[in-house]
Amino acid sequence: MPSNFPAGRRGSVASPYSRLARKTASRPRVAQTRNHVLRPDLAADELRQAGFEVLSRDDHFVDDPDTEGIEWLIVARP
Repeated sequence: MPSNFPAGRRGSVASPYSRLARKTASRPRVAQTRNHVLRPDLAADELRQAGFEVLSRDDHFVDDPDTEGIEWLIVARP
């Protein structure tokens, strides 16, 4: 369990994932983070590796057809 996370608490991570970002998503992780983009599956894996339990994941938390933007959301706890 992450030592600096309060016991019994949950955390959430949300990230924009635009149409252009989906192009970056096929690239290696280092290229994604350089462009401030990270696929939700990579984020969930990294949370698990850091000792968190992923409680839920919504890859289309916000889906805006006007901008073709998507935001994903992950809820996790230590």
